[in-house]
Amino acid sequence: MISAKRCTNLSRKNVSTIQTRSLFGGFGLPDFSTGNENEFYKESKVLPYAQRDLYNLVANVNEYKHFVPYCTHSRILTKGPIDLQKSGAVEAELGVGFQGFEERYNSIVTLDPYKSVTVCFHILFHTPLFKTLQTKYTFTPKAQHTELAIELEYAFANPLYATLSSTFFSGVSAQMVKAFEERAKIICNR
Repeated sequence: MISAKRCTNLSRKNVSTIQTRSLFGGFGLPDFSTGNENEFYKESKVLPYAQRDLYNLVANVNEYKHFVPYCTHSRILTKGPIDLQKSGAVEAELGVGFQGFEERYNSIVTLDPYKSVTVCFHILFHTPLFKTLQTKYTFTPKAQHTELAIELEYAFANPLYATLSSTFFSGVSAQMVKAFEERAKIICNR
């Protein structure tokens, strides 16, 4: 399971809010959730690349829109130079789209160089789509290869969204591993 502590212990002064357009927000549906519907998916695969190379690929959030399934938008919002080789957190705006719907939301991206990248939707960034959305990528050396593991935890703010997406999310972890594998072939020249 992904620990939400890193995502929920942030204070309002440490993050900024951005106005985003919402296709889901127009429904105006109430939140019937009980707080216990988080879904979890995990997928892993050993890839023929160095741990450092896979970490750099995943840490480069700005590029997600070019290859991550259902990602329609990705950009780092944190101002100034960002050193992906140092531990820390940055704010990012991400967009997901499916069957004509799109939702943009802000996340905190926590970098632990060469070990993990955690992307957490933060409750301070209001969106009518997600109650929880966390993705954790871990990189474990295996001989001269690296195991890439992706853990996905999510809960929708409304049961209608959960129903519409039930089949959609079941294969997302596997699709994400495949997308990073294909991107690594291009970036790492293998």
